[in-house]
Amino acid sequence: MVLLKAEVKEEIMKELRKGTSINKISKLLSLGKSTIYYYYKKINGKKYVPPYVQPNFSEKEGEIVGIFTGDGSQYFAKGGHYQVNVHFGGHRKEYALYVQKLFSDYFCKKFQLSNLNDGKLRLRTNSKDIFHYFKNYIEYNSKEKHCTVNLKTLNIPMKFKVGFIKGLVDTDGSVLYDKHDDAVRIFYYTTSEKLAEQISSILRELSIKNTCICRTDKKGRKPLYVVRVLEKEVYKFLNIVKPFKQKLLKGPVVQW
Repeated sequence: MVLLKAEVKEEIMKELRKGTSINKISKLLSLGKSTIYYYYKKINGKKYVPPYVQPNFSEKEGEIVGIFTGDGSQYFAKGGHYQVNVHFGGHRKEYALYVQKLFSDYFCKKFQLSNLNDGKLRLRTNSKDIFHYFKNYIEYNSKEKHCTVNLKTLNIPMKFKVGFIKGLVDTDGSVLYDKHDDAVRIFYYTTSEKLAEQISSILRELSIKNTCICRTDKKGRKPLYVVRVLEKEVYKFLNIVKPFKQKLLKGPVVQW
């Protein structure tokens, strides 16, 4: 819970008593929705408040959709349990905590981070509204999400597309320092041909030159599409997209 000055707390309580929405107070005071909801509960008790799921195509929203596109999954169980998950390798706890806060603050709904038996991490919540939320932006076959997922349209604000690329690269992409060539390499890997084409197209819109190739190395496996940012475009990409993985680069400090 964020520590707030007394006058800020007072302002939150005043707005809540006036009936101002959690989302409006969040924007008015530049505070996370989960913080506002904390004070809402102090006034109203633990009354259910629907999560915030109104599409507005912001950059943060694009990042959330990109993260789900890369490492998200859904599960519906009889009895009305609409489960939404994001999966992480066990070595990525710092990023998992970042995503937990990002999702919880944005949706104004708690996401539980758990350690699984195989050493991996899972972020999870149960919500019918959030379960259906992602279909505002992406389409896919739920039985084969990884190779069918893609944006419904590219006719959307660029700020959303920048966030979307960030979420994708931080999940299924690579931002690595190549010591041998003294260079930073940026790749994105997917088995969805359409998604790969969309990523390449968005990068071109940003004037970031890239290549998109298909690898079919292993028999019985689906083709793997690799989008690579050209070496001379790498720092432009990092400056625009600002992926979380950038902070993990080992090598020379990037000077802008």
